[in-house]
Amino acid sequence: MPLSQVIVSGNRIRIGNRTLYLKSDGTSYIHYQGGRIIHSGMKRQSFESFYNYMPLDLVLESIDLLKSGGKPPVSPAYFKDRIVLVTATAAGLSDLRSTPFSPVTPGVEIHANIIDGILSGHTFSSPGTLITAAMICIPAVLLSILVFALTPIRGFMVFLVFSSGIPAISWFAIREDQILPLIKPFTAMMLTYLCVLLLKYLIEHREKARIRSAFSHYLAPSVLNSVLQNPDQLKLGGERRQATILFADLQGFTSLAERLPPEEVGSTLNILMEELTSSIQMHDGTIDKFIGDAIMAEWNVPADQPGHASLACAAALEMESKIERLAVERNMENLPRLGIRIGINTGEVVSGNMGSKGIFDYTVIGNEVNTASRLEAFNKEFGTVIAVSSTTAEETERHQPGKFRFRLLASTLLVGRKVPLDVYELTGYMSSPSDDQEDLFYEVYGRAIRKYLDGDIGEASKLFVKALELKPDDSASKVYEELCRKIGSEQLEGDWDGTYRQMKK
Repeated sequence: MPLSQVIVSGNRIRIGNRTLYLKSDGTSYIHYQGGRIIHSGMKRQSFESFYNYMPLDLVLESIDLLKSGGKPPVSPAYFKDRIVLVTATAAGLSDLRSTPFSPVTPGVEIHANIIDGILSGHTFSSPGTLITAAMICIPAVLLSILVFALTPIRGFMVFLVFSSGIPAISWFAIREDQILPLIKPFTAMMLTYLCVLLLKYLIEHREKARIRSAFSHYLAPSVLNSVLQNPDQLKLGGERRQATILFADLQGFTSLAERLPPEEVGSTLNILMEELTSSIQMHDGTIDKFIGDAIMAEWNVPADQPGHASLACAAALEMESKIERLAVERNMENLPRLGIRIGINTGEVVSGNMGSKGIFDYTVIGNEVNTASRLEAFNKEFGTVIAVSSTTAEETERHQPGKFRFRLLASTLLVGRKVPLDVYELTGYMSSPSDDQEDLFYEVYGRAIRKYLDGDIGEASKLFVKALELKPDDSASKVYEELCRKIGSEQLEGDWDGTYRQMKK
C-alpha cells in the first residue's frame, strides 16, 4: 500500500479503508487475538502464539535448494498474500513483553496483533472528552440524588448496583470495539457516595441539635431522646393518639402578685413554674405551654409511654407537695397563701405541630384537652386539688393497680359536654401512712356518694354528716351535705341520676 493512502488526522490514522484510533498521548489500544502459556518442567513457562512461526534457517535452506534445483521444505507460495514479520525470539535478546495473555510474550506478537486488528477492522476506540465527562458525571449525580433520598441501607444497595454496572457495561462495550473508562467513573461514584453520606450525617447532626435545642426546654430527657431517633414526628400536621393531658393553675397567685413589687412578680412566677416543670419532667411529661400562672402538659406524645396516666398522676402529687412547701415558706413572709388546682384527663387527641410552615407550636388539640381544662376548674366547686376523669383513673388502675387512692367526686356534666362524666379526686398514694379514722372516713364517704347517686337523699345526708365528723375540713362532704339539705326540702322531679352540673369553667 502506498504511503499516500496512510493519512493521520486528529486522533486517528486512516490506512486505506481501515482506521486506527489513537489516544491523547499518541498510543493506541491493541485488540489482542489470543495465545496461551505452556508450562514445562522446572517451573519454566513458554508462550504458544495464535500466529504461525517459522525458523529463519528453514527459509534460508529453502532458498539454497531452489537455487540448486532441489525441492525446498517451504514453498514460495506459502508466503503469497501474507505479511511476514522478521524478528529474533531468543530469550536472551530481552524482546519479551507482558501482554494480557502472558508475561513472556515475544515483542513481535504486539506488532502482529496491531496489524491483525487493522486488517480485520477490529481496532479499539474510546469516547471523546465530552462523552467521557458525561459518563463520569451523570452516574455520580444520579447516585448522589438516590443515596440522599433513600435510607442508608437502600442507598448502599443502589451504590452496589451502580458499581457493578460499570464493569458489566465495559465488558459489552469491548465486544463492540469500544474502550470505556472504568476507574474514573467508579472513583467518582465512590467519592460521591462517601460525600453524600458525610453530608447526610452533618444534616442529621444539625437537625438533632436543632431539635434538642428547641425541645430541651419542655421535653423530658427520655422523651427527647425518642424524638431525636425519629425526627419525622416534628413535621407540620397531627396524628390521632391516646394521651393524658394535665392542666395546673396556681391558686392565689393573683393576690400574691398584688402584694409584691412589680419587679418581683416575674421572678416569683419563674420560681413557681420551675418547681412545677421539674415535677412534670421528672415523670417524663411534655411541657405544652405556659398560660400566665397556669401550665399545660401531656404524656404519651410525641413518644409512646406505657402507663402515661399513672405518670401524670405521680407528677400531679409531686406538684401539690412542692406548692404546699412553697406555700408554707411564703406564708412565713406574711404573704397570701399559695395553692394549686390540677385537672387530668385521658383520651384521644390530635398531636403535632400546629400553625404555619414558618412558625408552629407542638401541641395537642381535641375535646379531651378541653375536658382536662374543665376538670382543673371543677376543683373550685368541690374545694379539691386534683380532679381526674374516670378514664384516667381506669387507665392508672390498669397499669399500676392499687398504687393511687381515688375517690368519686361526682357524676358531672362539665361545661361544653353533653354526656355526664365521672370525676374522681386523686388524694394520694395508697402506700402513704394513714390511720383508722382516715380509712373509716373514705369508707363512709364512699357509701354516702353511692346513696346520693341512687337517690336515697336522706340516708346520703346522714352519711355525709358522719363523714364530716370524721374529717371536718372535707369540702366535698360539705358540698354534698348542703345539696342533700336543699334537695330534702324540695320535691324531686323526673328521673334522678345524681348528675352534678358544673357552674363555672
